[in-house]
Amino acid sequence: MIPGARPAIDAVDNLSDDQVSGLRDYIMSPDLDYVAHQVYAARTLEQRGKDSQELLAACREQIRLGLKSRFDLSDEALFELVELVFSNVLHATQVAWDQAGGLVLNSTVDFAIAGRITAAAVRNTSLLEKVERLSHFHAFETELRSQIASLHAEMRLPHAGISRAVPYRQLYVQPHLHPIDDDDHLKKERSAPSPKRSVDLADALTPGRRLVILGAPGAGKSTLVSKLAHDLATDSNHHFPHLTPLLLILRDIVDGLTRGGNSIVDYITDRCRDPYNVDPPEEAIEYLLLNGRAVAVFDGLDELVDTSLRTKAVRLIEGFISRYPLTPIVITSRRVGYDAAPLNDKIAEVAILADFDDEQVDQYASNWFRLDNSVPVRERIALKDSFIRDSGMVRDLRVNPLMLSLLCSMYSTERYIPRNRPDVFEKCATMLFERWDRMRGIDGAMPFGAHIRSAVQHLAWELFTKQKFGGAMPRRELIEKLAEEFFGKRHQDLDLARDEAERFLDFCTGRAWVLTDVGATETEPRYGFVHRTFLEFFTAEHLVRTRDSSPGRVLQALGRRLEREEWEIVAQLALQILDRNVSGGADKFLAALAARAARAPESHAASLLSFVIRSEPFATLSVATARKLLKTMIDHELRIDDSLRYWDAFQPWPGRFPKEADGFSGTFEFIDRTSPENGPVVARALATELSEQLPNLPSEHVPGIAYLYYAGQMSSNDDVRVAMREIELSAEPRIRHHAESSPGLSYYQVLAAEGPAIVQQLELSLTKLGGQILFQNPRASADQSAYTSIAELLLTNTDSRLISVDDVLPAVDQFLAKIDTRPWYTDPTHRRRSLSSVEARIHPKAEGLAPLQRGLKLAMYAPYIEIGLARGVPFEEIPDWRRLALARTESRPEVIEEVLAENAASTFGVASFLKAWAAGEVSTVFLHHDETARIVPDQT
Repeated sequence: MIPGARPAIDAVDNLSDDQVSGLRDYIMSPDLDYVAHQVYAARTLEQRGKDSQELLAACREQIRLGLKSRFDLSDEALFELVELVFSNVLHATQVAWDQAGGLVLNSTVDFAIAGRITAAAVRNTSLLEKVERLSHFHAFETELRSQIASLHAEMRLPHAGISRAVPYRQLYVQPHLHPIDDDDHLKKERSAPSPKRSVDLADALTPGRRLVILGAPGAGKSTLVSKLAHDLATDSNHHFPHLTPLLLILRDIVDGLTRGGNSIVDYITDRCRDPYNVDPPEEAIEYLLLNGRAVAVFDGLDELVDTSLRTKAVRLIEGFISRYPLTPIVITSRRVGYDAAPLNDKIAEVAILADFDDEQVDQYASNWFRLDNSVPVRERIALKDSFIRDSGMVRDLRVNPLMLSLLCSMYSTERYIPRNRPDVFEKCATMLFERWDRMRGIDGAMPFGAHIRSAVQHLAWELFTKQKFGGAMPRRELIEKLAEEFFGKRHQDLDLARDEAERFLDFCTGRAWVLTDVGATETEPRYGFVHRTFLEFFTAEHLVRTRDSSPGRVLQALGRRLEREEWEIVAQLALQILDRNVSGGADKFLAALAARAARAPESHAASLLSFVIRSEPFATLSVATARKLLKTMIDHELRIDDSLRYWDAFQPWPGRFPKEADGFSGTFEFIDRTSPENGPVVARALATELSEQLPNLPSEHVPGIAYLYYAGQMSSNDDVRVAMREIELSAEPRIRHHAESSPGLSYYQVLAAEGPAIVQQLELSLTKLGGQILFQNPRASADQSAYTSIAELLLTNTDSRLISVDDVLPAVDQFLAKIDTRPWYTDPTHRRRSLSSVEARIHPKAEGLAPLQRGLKLAMYAPYIEIGLARGVPFEEIPDWRRLALARTESRPEVIEEVLAENAASTFGVASFLKAWAAGEVSTVFLHHDETARIVPDQT
């Protein structure tokens, strides 16, 4: 019984059956759930010492107006019911608060946005005050959900050469979502990666969550959100049966973004009318957004080709988030180019739509061939099995859902799979324009000549480059363009040209390999390409053809786009088409790009050279081009401050250089990621460049050469690794001196050693640099992972592929016995790693460890404890940490003895070090007198 609730219970007893039903409906509605989240936000405000009264008052008023709109009651009875419901909400949120330990329900609902939540709550009370009854809003919601469910009931696919749509259950394979910044994953060695964590899409639909889903072209981003819209609209997602999906396809609002002046709500309102044919009542969208009844989905941020339009859309979405802070939001975009106009990472989390794994490929192929009516039923299983076997040679293609669908289609007719993307699209086009009807025995195929291919190419160029089209064109305008620019060349009579253009359009859209209907205006259908990847392929073909397959002219057309990180896929396809059309075409293109990058401002050069890293596998590099590229890359590498080059275990691994490095910082990625075909050429070019540049290099640039030399010895590319070990730069005095003074580079030296030399190099590094060397974890590979620090290996009792824990134990113990007073961590300006994340990885598990291992684990805790003490962390959860902190703060060496005895870890080196540390004779972290104020708060 909630105190004071008795009168309200009497009021419930006096309600009619219809009124009780209305009360029950309100209590079970998302409207009240939304109010509960607002109340929880108010508790967060209170906990942070902020005033929550305005927000709580708005919550109570929303309950009153919500109940009032459902049935007629006297003011007294209504007041009593409001108090009953509000008291129960307060009680429920207090229980939830206690169970969560005073934590917010998710990272976005925090006191920092509580002001926006309050403002939204106040707006909602104003809205509800103007509404006599909510029934017309609910009727609109029901009708809209019905239309969404109907229009998104099936997934479309180019299947067996005809346009076809099938229910999701017959073909759809659920993809995996992973966090883009999984620190635990990045910290693991590539030889033994930890399983990636999954992102549950259902979790992203809770109030206040915003999820950006990044994926490759054809990865299924649009299909994912279309199915999400269908599932929500049909209540098949039982977690959120009352969420109405408001799906906005961003390419459809290109004109509006160009003109400006519209809000996201305006665009959503227009979308309700077209294509869903539902006219929203005034304020209906606002009601759904302010009462927890909607999820906003923005599909295809990348399809706004112009970066300025993408930036405008992002600003609009961020403003929308600010106005509706508890509305869940899902956004999709390609990964490449997203950084050019990203959402503020403080208001949205980012996930990656993963490629299909082998199991998903097999499941999709089974589903696909089961649907292929062109193959006898008895042959479909055998055909699927042979497809899986034969497609193993293009494994990198079949992990992409779109490419997998195309490969299945081609395999079902020809039992042949091309090896690269342009060949896949080439084969699709050939099947459509020249061979499909003949292969199927269909009479009356239209006699299109070779110029039709250029017609489609030009059409793709128009759709891709003209903002007003947004990737699709009305049927009448499309026919006019084809008639005037292509078929008119064959006919002097424009009417005949229009007839042929119309028949061509019908032919293409009836066989949805390329063109298909993608919606409608008020008066006619619109047509575009069946998938954006097809649009980009024919755009690339047009680009190369109209530049006479000249690598220099093609780069001239693409250069500024690549500098702005636009047209990535078009450029890669053009590169491959050039290589097919011109001897050494891709190599010549990249040579010209290297020359352009050498002249460009740093930021533009960085974009161009990053494109090289991603595109190098599509080219066969000559020695001359490899040297040009490396010379330009190394020139940028030499400008980077050495302090930005290495990370340690006290800092979160950034995955890439921070923004302070304005220029290109990916030389290591290039040499590490180089394809096997280009490996020998790149290795030779790198060795030559480093050897020739070093003698005349200014001293301030030596760190860059030293980094590339030692990092190259750790490259995953065998050719580069061997080449760096053969040129023997380590004997050069300036290289040797720098390596002996840089902890990060010294750790590379340890890793680059082999056999017993590893321990010898570690002993030497410990003597010269002290304990800093134990906590280094510099970059390990082009997949943004890092080498595991020696300290973490000791803490987790884990061998890496390069260092054995047993081998290094005596060397570290001997170092500790010397009571070296140099701090292990000396840079107070960088963000500290979360102590909770450290605990999650290295929580004490001493069972089965040898005494020396147990002791060294205790010693490695020392700097974390010192940082925690500076922050005021109580260390209540981990007994060993708590007692070590006590020994340090109260100078009690006897506590150290107790901890060592309990851990059976009384080795000489560890015991001597910990006693000196407890007595304050050793500090492992260098702290300024004002350091406690400068340390960045713990980021859990």
